[in-house]
Amino acid sequence: MSTKNLNTVTLIDGLPTTLGADTVYYKTVILRPATVAMDLRAVELSERIVYIEGKPKLLLSDEMYRVAMTMLRIERFVADGSGLGDIDHPLIDLKMMGRLSPQDLEKIEQQTALMDLAAQVRYGNITQEEFDDFFNATPNTQKKESAPQPTGEAGDVDEHADQSRPAVGRLD
Repeated sequence: MSTKNLNTVTLIDGLPTTLGADTVYYKTVILRPATVAMDLRAVELSERIVYIEGKPKLLLSDEMYRVAMTMLRIERFVADGSGLGDIDHPLIDLKMMGRLSPQDLEKIEQQTALMDLAAQVRYGNITQEEFDDFFNATPNTQKKESAPQPTGEAGDVDEHADQSRPAVGRLD
């Protein structure tokens, strides 16, 4: 396995921060392992109450949950060589996450997924060899498999369904 630190991500664009008339970019992110508390907090951050036909309904946004969970995994942003202090976890919020480029957000998400996979080695759910194969894989060495197809009670979106739908939906 590579000696790369799994808890560190170098961003492509960086988190822009205005300092006087200048813009400084935080280019390094330090991550932390997931906890159940993070998962519960991400659910809270992604829930909204909406009123449908005068009745309150609780909606959960999958997209907001994903961003919230990623945000909670960040220990700090580091502005390398700028002389600025780190932005530590308690100061990071969803508004700040919105300043990241889509590419940087994806890079952070990929690294958290890799950290989770490494945890599976630690817990004995996969072997070190399986992890190394995944970690060192290139697009040409990865198996090409068809993606799973969506199924479930929703059926075809264009078809009229005879059964009622759950009150939970998506905001995004």
